[in-house]
Amino acid sequence: MAARWPLAALVALTLTGCVWLRLLEVKGQVGDFDRNFEVEITDRLALRFRHPVLYAEDFRYLTDLDPTRIEARPPGMRWTVDFHKLGAHGRVELPKKTLSFLMDFNAEQKLSGFAFSPLFLAMAPAEFLEASIRSLGKGSVDTGHRQLRVDPRDLPTIHARLPTRGVIHGIFGRPFSQAKDSEGTRYVYRFLADVRPLTASAEAKRMAEVRLQFQGKEETLAQMQGKFVGLKLRIDYRKLQGERTAAPE
Repeated sequence: MAARWPLAALVALTLTGCVWLRLLEVKGQVGDFDRNFEVEITDRLALRFRHPVLYAEDFRYLTDLDPTRIEARPPGMRWTVDFHKLGAHGRVELPKKTLSFLMDFNAEQKLSGFAFSPLFLAMAPAEFLEASIRSLGKGSVDTGHRQLRVDPRDLPTIHARLPTRGVIHGIFGRPFSQAKDSEGTRYVYRFLADVRPLTASAEAKRMAEVRLQFQGKEETLAQMQGKFVGLKLRIDYRKLQGERTAAPE
């Protein structure tokens, strides 16, 4: 039986050649996390690459998208990708609620930093996000599906508090849709990437979605699933708080 994992990353494109090899090299670096990365947590979470591998053009290759903006930051540059929340009618809400990913590149145009904006951390608190990223170094690569899986036994236990449904609703407002079942309340938020597609088929990648599940009497955030420009991730906060499933055979 396949193990359930708290975070899985899937690049929804065919990864071939040097780009795939560079992604595998980054995965190897995460296995020795503190030697290869530095984490800075302020109002955002920033990941600094001590030994950069990925190139700016790899982003375009993987997504067929240009970023929202490119800014000079000597000796390199910063790329920002903004995702604006959509209302129930599929239009960008005003005032805008924006999730942003920031990518810093050095003089060789190699990725030297990646940061998650404050609004993203509202759904993926920094302690849990950092633990999930660190756990990827212990994951196994499914080369056939270009997927990374992490065994729940390899996860740390995090004791930080998680937001409730009321807190999330207060920050992001009304979800695109919601439902309630035996496992709790589910919210779906949709966002539109403010980017320029490089191909006709890439237009569909602009649509991003975040699914949140709340459980318990206080309706605490239990799980997040997101899809952003081809990257899928899942964080099961219950596993990171010590609720383990039986180890797979």
